Amino acid sequence: MSIKNNSYSTVTNIRFGSNELKDVWFNVNNMILPTISLTPPELNTRAGANVAIAADTAIYTDLSFEIIIDKDWEVFDYVYSYFLQGLNVESGKFSHSKKFELWAEIVDGEGKVKKKFNFHSCRLLEFTGFEMAPNSAEDEHHTMTITFNVMYYTVETRDLIHLYE
Repeated sequence: MSIKNNSYSTVTNIRFGSNELKDVWFNVNNMILPTISLTPPELNTRAGANVAIAADTAIYTDLSFEIIIDKDWEVFDYVYSYFLQGLNVESGKFSHSKKFELWAEIVDGEGKVKKKFNFHSCRLLEFTGFEMAPNSAEDEHHTMTITFNVMYYTVETRDLIHLYE
């Protein structure tokens, strides 16, 4: 399977993949980065006492990708079979804990990576459905959203490195 030959590859400048999915990446219409909330530690203080302390815990919300389905549905088949490996459909539980290291890249018109996001200890949360009709065009643009829980993420960019030198 050659996802990079996806018939819609010129539609987007965002792609995502995983180190577990060797040489495969997916075209993305939309990516929702996790929100990072910083929370202060809980303190047992006297009633009415104000204690100014910095936040010490970062909480990340979920990561979502709206991926583009190619005209031959190879993307859907690959994603569905890979991410649902080990799922017991009767109990709804996986036979083993499945975590992923994911990445997403923002590329320019020449295909050069401008920013790369590395997501760590990800767990699959949800596949969304998509709407189709008998009168849909043969080459209609279909997408599906995949949502992951993320432990944390890092950002790679050349521009930021120069800011701190």
